[in-house]
Amino acid sequence: METTQIPNISQFNLNANESAIVARFCDKLKGGITTIQTACSKNGVTKVTTFQAHCGVDYNSMKSTREGRASGNLPAKPQSMNGCEWFFFPFLVKANKTGKLQLRFSNIHKATSVVYKQNGKEISAEMGMAIRKDKARSYEPPVKNIGVEKVFHIA
Repeated sequence: METTQIPNISQFNLNANESAIVARFCDKLKGGITTIQTACSKNGVTKVTTFQAHCGVDYNSMKSTREGRASGNLPAKPQSMNGCEWFFFPFLVKANKTGKLQLRFSNIHKATSVVYKQNGKEISAEMGMAIRKDKARSYEPPVKNIGVEKVFHIA
């Protein structure tokens, strides 16, 4: 596997772990598959999610996007990315509002593991979602961005 040359990311003030996460993510070839673990705390409850993803995704090059445009189910012309801009195509985007670095990926499957923790102890998904005031998604976007600060492991 070839190594991808990452541009200078010093402007993002990442800690050593976050810099390593970015390097490992970008080291995957476009479309490379990896396992990602994220943690996000809200209202005293941490949601830890593990899933497999394709690293570095260009929405406009996806087969489903091309087919959707051909059938008329999607706009004929590419739309702008909502609230972000490319920093390092197709791996990294920069959030316009916060200036934070985000990883760009597509899920292979829905999350393989979701665990809710409060005070370091696992709690039920129902309780975790209620405390965090999370809502179940009815739509899963084909391409996602996630802040580097939320990722704690990439396999």
